[in-house]
Amino acid sequence: IKAYIQKHNIDGQQLRNFLEPIEPLTFAARAGNTEVLMLNARQDRIVAQANVEKLAQALPNCKLIWYDADHYTMLWYLLDALTKINEFFAE
Repeated sequence: IKAYIQKHNIDGQQLRNFLEPIEPLTFAARAGNTEVLMLNARQDRIVAQANVEKLAQALPNCKLIWYDADHYTMLWYLLDALTKINEFFAE
């Protein structure tokens, strides 16, 4: 991706404009006061912790849970995550 961006001289603003339709922060306000559960990996190299925290702050009624995992080893926590999701919706 980085090579493509450099090859086509895509600047930061162009990249932001391109990604805006899929950027979760673009739509956070639509959630209003809806309860949101976020399950996240502390060592995630795909979804940065800072971005998770920005989104959580933009969602006023957000329950944030961290796992000691990365993007791929979150699979090890699947049963626990499913339990937490079930409990969240049961409330």
